[in-house]
Amino acid sequence: MENKKFIAICNQTKKTFNDYKNISGALTRHLSSLNPNIIIPSSFIRRQYKSNNNKYWHEQFFEIIEDKNILTIKKCKFCNWTTKDLNNKSGQYTTHLLKEHNISIEKYLKQFPEEENLFETFIKNKKDKKEMLSNDNNFIICKICNKKLKSLTNTHLKKHNITLSDYKLNFPNDDYHSKNFIKKTSFNLEIATKNIKNSYVSKPEKSLKEFLHSLDLKFDNNNNRKFLNGVEIDILDHKNKIGIEFNGNLYHSENYGGKLKNFHLNKTKLMNKKGYSLIHIFEDEWILKNEIVKNKLKYLFNKIEGDIIHARKCIIKEISSIEKNKFLEKYHIQGGDRSNIHIGAYFNKELVSVMTFDNKRQMSGVKNKNLYELKRFCNSYKVIITGIANRLLKFFIEKYKPQKIISFADRRWTLNINNNLYTKLNFKLVKTLAPDYSYFNQKIHRLKRYHKFSFGKSSLKNKFPQIYNENKTEWEIMQELKYDRVWDCGKFKYELCL
Repeated sequence: MENKKFIAICNQTKKTFNDYKNISGALTRHLSSLNPNIIIPSSFIRRQYKSNNNKYWHEQFFEIIEDKNILTIKKCKFCNWTTKDLNNKSGQYTTHLLKEHNISIEKYLKQFPEEENLFETFIKNKKDKKEMLSNDNNFIICKICNKKLKSLTNTHLKKHNITLSDYKLNFPNDDYHSKNFIKKTSFNLEIATKNIKNSYVSKPEKSLKEFLHSLDLKFDNNNNRKFLNGVEIDILDHKNKIGIEFNGNLYHSENYGGKLKNFHLNKTKLMNKKGYSLIHIFEDEWILKNEIVKNKLKYLFNKIEGDIIHARKCIIKEISSIEKNKFLEKYHIQGGDRSNIHIGAYFNKELVSVMTFDNKRQMSGVKNKNLYELKRFCNSYKVIITGIANRLLKFFIEKYKPQKIISFADRRWTLNINNNLYTKLNFKLVKTLAPDYSYFNQKIHRLKRYHKFSFGKSSLKNKFPQIYNENKTEWEIMQELKYDRVWDCGKFKYELCL
């Protein structure tokens, strides 16, 4: 194609353009003149369209054909001067007319109106200026020279030997962009955001996607922005109706990352409205608890492997705190706990499952001996034990005779509130808790989120007396200590009344 001469012909007006690639913008300007409301995609989107479709975006509106009779030079109307710039893209012809013949564009077009295609930029600018001045929402007024502008730029302010920052200091209450300029720019940004694909994938996120591929899962892993109308989803499995978000600790923190309290929850709710579930995996979980996360994903995608054994073949008994925590650190994403009741299941003398409980102390400090919390439950990866959770729970109930058992499910990992381990054990959902936070300090440990309980005001008073102030909130003190917050999606509270 590069060795031939091509032209673009407008499908609507049949007007011919030599710049068939739209390098000068002549084609898009022509489209805008025909339809002022048309949205012209950004250069990036147009290049992406060309790459994906092997044709130009503007070919929807123009026919591109070879022009065998095209001229190779442009001759001046008043002398023998010639140029190969047939469309006056460089402005050489304009300069020649003014310098050699003292003829402006306006005068030239009065004599040769058929050559207006040589001065499309001039004509468009003139038309745009007339249109701009017709509506107060189209312009602002420079306070220095009273010129009407769509937007105040550094290029304009350079003429006044002042920067935009200085201008804002001198005129803090003035607008710097016209209302319609802001409206159009915001709209174009929204369209671009929906279509732009995030090409960068971190190494941990890449390894997560490779693991999911190893499970033979078919998913959209190109950071989909269309499914939620502009909101990005890292991994999307339409068959199972499950999305996965990989949340880097730093970029999903409150101050640095700009992810406020309800950011992760709102994305989960948007997915739920579509009939999909959403799993959130934080960076530290994937790197520090990799095998645990992988097995949780296998379970949720029904890809779990191992020898199947029946719970009735297991020996159920209470185990030591040391044995319990060693097992939990290996198989539970939250690790060990401080529970005072720990029950294990053994198969062939090997511990294969653990469930822990604790008396639930009320905020008043009053202990209710008949109210317990189910704190942890997990199994070994080596086996699939049918009915083991029910046996462990039954053992606890028969021995301790609780009136009520409560437990909390992490919303990030709970795909269905009405069909999960708790509901199968006859627990009832009684409350949905708001998102909660943990603390994060990249300089101390980039892969560690700290539980907020370790940073209550009484603890801060003892640990950091030099900056502690009773009038400061916990969050204000933590920010002084260079800590950030990372929010989760909240929890579901379940109850079993006996």
